[in-house]
Amino acid sequence: MAFQLSPGVKVNEVDLTNIIPAVSTSGGAFVGQFQWGPVKDYTIVENRNRLEALFGKPNDVNYVDWFSAQNFLAYSTNLNIIRVVDEATALNASADGLGVLIKNEEHYTVVQPTAGSAVIAAKYPGAIGNSLEVHMADSMTFTDWEYASQFDGKPGTSEYAESLGVTGANDEMHIVVVDAGGQFTGVPGAILEKFAYVSKASNAKTLDGEPSFYGSILNTKSEYVWWLGNPTTGLVADGAITAITPVGDGEYAEGDVPAVTITGDGAGASATAVMAVINGAVAQVDILDGGTAYNPGDSLTFANGIEAIVDAEVGGTITALIVNYPAQSVNLTADETVGHVNSVGGNDAVFKMRILYEVASITVDDGGSNYTTATVSVAAPTESINGVGPESDAAATLTADVDSWNIPLASGVVYGSIMWNTAPTGAGAQDGVALPLELAGGADGSAADDQDLIAGWNLFENAEVVDVSILFTGDAGGSANSQAVIQHVIDNVAERRKDVMVCFSPDLADVQNVTPEAAAENCVDFRETKINRSSSYAVMDSGWKYQYDLYNDKYRWVPLNADIAGTMANTDDVADPWYSPAGFTRGRIKNVIQLAFNPSKTQRDILYKTGINPVVSFVGEGVLLYGDRTQQTKSSAFSKINIRRLFIVLEKAIATAAKYQLFEFNDEFTRSQFRNMVEPFLREVKGRRGIYDFQVVCDDTNNTPEIIDRSEFVADIYIKPAYSINFITLNFVAVRTGVEFEEIIGLQK
Repeated sequence: MAFQLSPGVKVNEVDLTNIIPAVSTSGGAFVGQFQWGPVKDYTIVENRNRLEALFGKPNDVNYVDWFSAQNFLAYSTNLNIIRVVDEATALNASADGLGVLIKNEEHYTVVQPTAGSAVIAAKYPGAIGNSLEVHMADSMTFTDWEYASQFDGKPGTSEYAESLGVTGANDEMHIVVVDAGGQFTGVPGAILEKFAYVSKASNAKTLDGEPSFYGSILNTKSEYVWWLGNPTTGLVADGAITAITPVGDGEYAEGDVPAVTITGDGAGASATAVMAVINGAVAQVDILDGGTAYNPGDSLTFANGIEAIVDAEVGGTITALIVNYPAQSVNLTADETVGHVNSVGGNDAVFKMRILYEVASITVDDGGSNYTTATVSVAAPTESINGVGPESDAAATLTADVDSWNIPLASGVVYGSIMWNTAPTGAGAQDGVALPLELAGGADGSAADDQDLIAGWNLFENAEVVDVSILFTGDAGGSANSQAVIQHVIDNVAERRKDVMVCFSPDLADVQNVTPEAAAENCVDFRETKINRSSSYAVMDSGWKYQYDLYNDKYRWVPLNADIAGTMANTDDVADPWYSPAGFTRGRIKNVIQLAFNPSKTQRDILYKTGINPVVSFVGEGVLLYGDRTQQTKSSAFSKINIRRLFIVLEKAIATAAKYQLFEFNDEFTRSQFRNMVEPFLREVKGRRGIYDFQVVCDDTNNTPEIIDRSEFVADIYIKPAYSINFITLNFVAVRTGVEFEEIIGLQK
């Protein structure tokens, strides 16, 4: 401690209560192919329901991987899954139908996929994403929206927009993500997610300061879709104004050229604009004389091909019409009076028809440059064109922020302000985007090969990055891939980490539809010729099991290695890692209809001497793991699963605690502190039957001056592990009536 320079009392606390921490021993890890879910990203799964929600359901392509994961979860609630795909052919579905590859959240952030005309994409690769639709509604389209009843109110102007005054209005909208094809839920049209009162503005915030921009909401909260951004067509380039969209409907004729004034902080550049409009539409019908003797549903024909159907009548007099305006242009003057002939012989009615035009967009021919925010004033034309004039001489005012294009747009249409009071541009449209957004182009891609699987397993290579304990390989991508994948997991994951066990099985062809004798020989050949690894961190079983697939109503063959890994995890829960996971107490295999290979005693002898653990079905007892050997070929304590797992626990826990000795002095105080930390932990393990005895040596006998001068610290920990019983001998000795037991006990051979 520092020396005090003047009188006083200084209080210090010294913490010498270091203990050995608890470490994870039952967390599983698996790499496989699924129809949904993040790719090459760690995902913790707790149960079968969560597996289904995150990675979809099993199908005829991925069922081995899916049920391998489910089988482990039958024993444990901690499984870390890595999904892999063929990245050259797998695609996320997108709104433009072209598909795009976005593997996971990190990949989305790194690649920053451009929207093009896609706007929205499925969250993960896979054909199942083609089942998704995204529906949106704002204040202009909410009333007639089919999902209006799902929300408690109509979207309007957010409090954030209101705080900006006239620059923002009607920015809110509701969003619904729908399982249109029923691939996720089994119910076509089922609602998957709802997002209420989200904003169209990219800088919008809630009162709590959280983003409320709909793109941010989808990207952070949706489990089904990404927001990709705005379409690239028609966006601002180099600060130049490329397009302007009016706030409201202008009543102009096609070809009108308004006066345009642009103000901003640009270099005085001017812009000229040409207004384009949609075809004229009947906006209003005034009934001057409704006639008599009409019935609702009567079909009426006007001059110039206009048709109408009587919608309501009072005492035979027409009070309301449904007017069908023809697609072609009709040359009528405003306020023209048109008669009709009643289809049922009633008295004629007289109508006054008014034709209005709606502005669709203003296309800027010369946008200038260096603009940030521009205000555009469009004056109404003073002359009528083709006999059709404006309803009023009021000007329409448009605003555009050329730096912030925030709304999903149709090609050639840009909504510019950071808050935009928008209206639909046509039937079935929402802010220029045809709704619903139907996602397509998603693809499962080709089957993942051994290199794809190996790349996934490499994510588990570093013990400092991800904490797992039990790995299982499933079918390792099928017989074409299994040898390379299993060898890689043993060599480059288990042997490098030295804190995990890896479980694997033979190929299905080795044990299915062959004689038991041939199955035993095939298993030995698979272990000794194909895998050919001596490792105390690897465990091999004898085959595959037949189980029911309730999702597809059929039976499936699935390898047993997930169950073997599961018995280890279950042993941690009901006992301790240093107990054997085999036998009648802790080695029961679940969800088995039958075994592809049920070895006899003779075949078990063949398997066990080569380090293969038989899985056996006993009449009246069930299916059991009937061995606890590792793949170590040298006969030693580490050829037993329980002893290897014992040392994994001891090494992992003590090494974790030992890190706190780094950069301390190598003196008797530090060495004593280390012994006082380790010995209570080992006494507890001994009390829980993990070891017979131990001794910790950490003193000047193994920390010599040479060791100390090299800045090293040495502790020798001697362990007498507890061995599981593999062989039982029962001697029954017949003794004559007159013989005392003490005379013969111990004498028989």
